[in-house]
Amino acid sequence: MLKSEERDRKIESGRLYLKEDNYRQGLFNEEERIQRVRFIVDSASDRLQYSDLAWDEARQVVEETKRLVLELFPDKEGLFDLIYRPRFYRIIESKPIV
Repeated sequence: MLKSEERDRKIESGRLYLKEDNYRQGLFNEEERIQRVRFIVDSASDRLQYSDLAWDEARQVVEETKRLVLELFPDKEGLFDLIYRPRFYRIIESKPIV
């Protein structure tokens, strides 16, 4: 009977380990997605700031960036509009209109 209890404990321990491993993997994936968002947003900011884009082209950069960010975090459209859209439009408005 002792062996059976020990085996059951190992099985439970294995399930706990798998749950912790899945949790850690989820955190890793989220951190990776956050880093990708930073890269995408920084790249778009650089393009808006250092390229001579017409207003429509600049707006397309913003919309394409939003699409890419929402692919990574589908439920964060409001945060994009609150945080990143104003940042992009400040950059656009600081440049002469082409």
